[in-house]
Amino acid sequence: MVKIIDSHDHKVVAEAFSLIEGMINCIGKKDEQRKQNPFCQSLIDNGIVDKLIQHIDSRRGNYNIQIAHLFAYLFKAAPLPSQIRKQVIDQLFEREDFDKLLLLAECRENQDDIIANDLGSQFNKDLGYFSTIDIIHLINKILELGSNSNKAKIALATNKKLYILTNDEEEKIRKKSIKTMKIIVDIFEQVEEEGQFEDIDAISIHSKQK
Repeated sequence: MVKIIDSHDHKVVAEAFSLIEGMINCIGKKDEQRKQNPFCQSLIDNGIVDKLIQHIDSRRGNYNIQIAHLFAYLFKAAPLPSQIRKQVIDQLFEREDFDKLLLLAECRENQDDIIANDLGSQFNKDLGYFSTIDIIHLINKILELGSNSNKAKIALATNKKLYILTNDEEEKIRKKSIKTMKIIVDIFEQVEEEGQFEDIDAISIHSKQK
């Protein structure tokens, strides 16, 4: 497989990527939360991950977004290689592939770069129905698994729009927003009690939910 990826025939390389994706993405999607893809270490050991990194670094052909998807499935709940972490996450944000970012967000090491991509501003864009659902899932994941600092950052960046979405006409968006706002209220109350961020008006947010 390593030799095939090195081929100068773009069709052959594309087929190789498709084979790898078919092998890993079904498991990456279905495995339980925080469980890493079982193919991850073996593809690191046999050199395929290094070859994929070379491709994405060289911007060879039009494979970058396909490789970014491969990395999202492969490094589910695992830290992306540091040398391409930002690049992969940037590309997924550009395509609004929030469902792929959700897999990476199961690992705290990836969350810093996800937040650095200004997740709050991404959320405040005029997104479609499915992108809105996916990004709320992503926000929930960070609120659930993130460090206290990252939880507070995301809560601050997203609470205003989430509060608006608690009255959205789409039932699924409305329910997920209400659920997420309850988590944010708890985070604000905890942060205020600990005196970490004086500018968080947790009492005001809490009163809106009553």
